[in-house]
Amino acid sequence: MKEDTNQETIEFETLINQSTLIKQGAEARVYKTNLITTEGPVILKHRFPKKYRHSTLDLNLNKQRLTYESRSLIRALKFGINVPLLRSVNVVNNYLLIEFIKGPTVKEFLLDPNSFGYDINQILSQIGYELFKLHKADLIHGDLTTSNMMINLQNGIPKIFLIDFGLSYVSNLLEDKSVDLYVLERSFLSTHSKLSLPFSESCSETNPLKSDSSQTVSDGFQIILETYKSHLSNQESKLFFNRFEVVRARGRKRCMTG
Repeated sequence: MKEDTNQETIEFETLINQSTLIKQGAEARVYKTNLITTEGPVILKHRFPKKYRHSTLDLNLNKQRLTYESRSLIRALKFGINVPLLRSVNVVNNYLLIEFIKGPTVKEFLLDPNSFGYDINQILSQIGYELFKLHKADLIHGDLTTSNMMINLQNGIPKIFLIDFGLSYVSNLLEDKSVDLYVLERSFLSTHSKLSLPFSESCSETNPLKSDSSQTVSDGFQIILETYKSHLSNQESKLFFNRFEVVRARGRKRCMTG
């Protein structure tokens, strides 16, 4: 059994050496590889050992998070959420093989929308719908940023895919879902402060987009919220957004007090 494990580790190291590193995070490295299947590239996400943690604790944490992430992807697919397909899970060397989603991140698109030619309002509305489906499935992403959303063309139509479920978990609490959206709002404010949007009549009359050039990033996030809200019942909407405003107020207070 030990010989089999050692051989698998050697094969994994060979695989890593022949793959392309595309992202380095604090918890994992993400590679693109063509060596697994003949169907095209796949993503290999490796949770590498952390030298600053006790080895047994590190091993258990990595396996736990690997399991949570794989279960979240499976749950998301079950509920019709646009996420990459999970190809396989390797608990010996702590990695996932995931479908490669071709296209820019939402962050890349919003920073230079003219280079892609997609409709900004449509993209933002799609994000709102995917997040509604995510929370309807009681899935909390845990790291909602525009870097963790991809735009993939399907039959000429751009589709939003949510990626990187490394911090995800299951919860039906409005507090957790509200915090999830608040994290995204903070991402918009910090990364897309100069976002320019065309006028949209689809926004709420209580907070419409302006028809002039003075629109802000808040207007962009508002499109996401309005789409999310449109799929809730009146009672669900009232309960959720009351909690969301509490989370917002708490977050702003922390920003002011440091």
